[in-house]
Amino acid sequence: MLTPDSLQLELPSGYRWVQGEQGLMAVFSSAALALEAAGFCPDSDGALIESDAVGRRPLEELRGGEESFLVRRFSHGGLLRWMTGARFLDPRRPFLELLLSHGLIERGVQTPRVIAARARRKGLWWELSLVTVRVEGAADVGRWIAEIRQGARTRRSFASVLTAFGVLVRSMHDGGFHHADLQPNNVLVEERTESKEEPRLWILDLDRSEQVAELEKSRRLSNLGRLSRFVERRERERGACLTLSDRMRFLRGYEPLRVSRHALWRSLSLKADSSPRHGVGWWLERLFGGVDPREK
Repeated sequence: MLTPDSLQLELPSGYRWVQGEQGLMAVFSSAALALEAAGFCPDSDGALIESDAVGRRPLEELRGGEESFLVRRFSHGGLLRWMTGARFLDPRRPFLELLLSHGLIERGVQTPRVIAARARRKGLWWELSLVTVRVEGAADVGRWIAEIRQGARTRRSFASVLTAFGVLVRSMHDGGFHHADLQPNNVLVEERTESKEEPRLWILDLDRSEQVAELEKSRRLSNLGRLSRFVERRERERGACLTLSDRMRFLRGYEPLRVSRHALWRSLSLKADSSPRHGVGWWLERLFGGVDPREK
């Protein structure tokens, strides 16, 4: 049986363990009653409904009083995700993501608070789930770009979003955080009621990310290079949308100093030379693993 002692993880203040017969759950204490009322516990999903939010897999939703919680099932990425699906041998991943999320919030980086992390036994495997607060009235940066490309959204407020995106990534890197899947789909933008308000951005999907004391320059460049290759691939596949000015707005948010910013631009341009190799990898992943729903 999976127990807190077997995981050897210490939960942050405000969380507690709930033991079941088939599963183990870490829950944010102030939301425990809402989850219990909705029937979500270590051994049961309760009253889940399909969500209109989009993730790598379809997301589900719980209603807890006046709040909505998103339920994300972990699924494998990569070339073999069609075979391994949502079956895991290691039950630790949702609990590790909870710790990463809490650490970012403690450092002032906005990410939806994890309400519950759960591992539930399914035969020889584990089903892994994460429950987070839903950020209402928000769309990811990838959706913004797609809607601008389609003419469904104007570019008027996009400049400030790109700069805020750069600020967000820099704040993560300065805090020693390396995001394992840094891409526009994993950054939410709140729709602000006043056009003069600064955009509020939230970082999502922290699975397999890493928190260290200090993030080395090489790892920062690697993370930015991955983001750049993802964006350039999408631009090639769907038609050019982002301008040189758009790219520099992101870098202006990430690196305020002009000289350092242009040096960073040159470094990222050199890293782009490796994109054909990564392109083959992405093509194989699509061929064998299917299309990520967020990219439709």
